[in-house]
Amino acid sequence: METIFEKNGHRMIINYPTFKGEYNIAKLEEVRFVYVKAEVTQEMRVPVEIKEDQVLLYFCLDGTFHAYSETFGQISFISSTHNVLYTHPLKALFHFSEGSYEAFYITLPFAVFNRYFPKSETVFENFYKQMKAGYFSVLREKPGMLSVPIYRVIKEIREFTKDNEFRDIFLKGKIMELLSIQLEELCTVCDATPPARKIILEKMYRVRDFISAHLAENHSLHDLAQVVGTNEYTLKHEFKELFGTTVFGFWADLKMETAAKLLVEKEKSIAEISEVVGYKNPQHFSTAFKRKFGVSPSNYQKQL
Repeated sequence: METIFEKNGHRMIINYPTFKGEYNIAKLEEVRFVYVKAEVTQEMRVPVEIKEDQVLLYFCLDGTFHAYSETFGQISFISSTHNVLYTHPLKALFHFSEGSYEAFYITLPFAVFNRYFPKSETVFENFYKQMKAGYFSVLREKPGMLSVPIYRVIKEIREFTKDNEFRDIFLKGKIMELLSIQLEELCTVCDATPPARKIILEKMYRVRDFISAHLAENHSLHDLAQVVGTNEYTLKHEFKELFGTTVFGFWADLKMETAAKLLVEKEKSIAEISEVVGYKNPQHFSTAFKRKFGVSPSNYQKQL
């Protein structure tokens, strides 16, 4: 099952001593969809040159990094946040510390973005004026927090597999849907989130990150609550409210999605993959995988 990045774009595996990961890009006329996932093993500074005016809808799925330029000074791209920015041709330096990074972004020419942007909304008026005048600008100084609807749309774009005749309609619809969610949520950034609520949300993201980093381990709800300094009731209800699934539902789905990626890479045996995602018994792993994807791990590999 080839995704949009294999069928209609380009997927590149990067394997350098200090940078390992994948870079995926798909195009729709002048619009680019980019997904990047990487593991940085040593602090890096990467020069980047932007050669054309463009609007960037960006989503930092994991990892925080910084960009420096004479044009805008410094911008921090913070883990689990999103924003919209406009840039003209410029040179910048991106700074990555050691750690894991995952990002998804869409670049659009100003003329294309202008068709979707709600110019009548006063809350976005300053951004639109700067953008139209050709000045580098960020829609919101304080970025929005990633939400379940945003994760869902990104997942749908990344996993799209249908034929070309449906591709353009699908992608245009997803651009509008994603931008609509972004603008609505960034508009609410104007109203400061109550400090107590902000702390709870940060704890839920920390639980998510802990699960991702300890995929093969077993922890009770009590254990996870203790890790971030909350109680089981709050964890149980707030996690589902934020991510649209239970803690253990999220954990199980992440195990299967990780297993599917490892099966595609074909660098480990099914028994080894079973252990990586926390199953001591490969048969139990196969049963869970088939329940999730409808095929056994071995047949999944054959289909690919």
